[in-house]
Amino acid sequence: MEPFDEKTQTWLFAVSSLAVAAAVILITFIYTAGGNSIADILPDCVFYEKFHLYCPGCGGTHAVLCLLHGDIVGSFFYHPFVLYAAAVYSIFFFSNILFGLSVVRRRYALRPAHFIAAIVIILLQCLVKNVWLLLTCR
Repeated sequence: MEPFDEKTQTWLFAVSSLAVAAAVILITFIYTAGGNSIADILPDCVFYEKFHLYCPGCGGTHAVLCLLHGDIVGSFFYHPFVLYAAAVYSIFFFSNILFGLSVVRRRYALRPAHFIAAIVIILLQCLVKNVWLLLTCR
């Protein structure tokens, strides 16, 4: 698949950079305000409480916390999308910074395949977790 055009790449970089900056500020605020953990202030999963099945996002918060603590394996097992997104975004982010500083001539270009892979990872994770849940609950 062809990469997104230059205008879209620039837009993706700007929006994702703002989102990451907002998340860092929010996490910093929570920890400096005396919160023990982000998981403590988030509500329980409504989908899990109602249907007793994992939603496609279940495990994401724990995966982010594991990644922030350097536990890459734990992050992968909680939700592999978080590790995938962190890897792809890090490469995209730093290549764009280097491109903007004229250190490199080309930047890493996001493609629709990156987003398709993300959806596949999320759906597979949800399927595997729910099959495992159903097999171990009997």
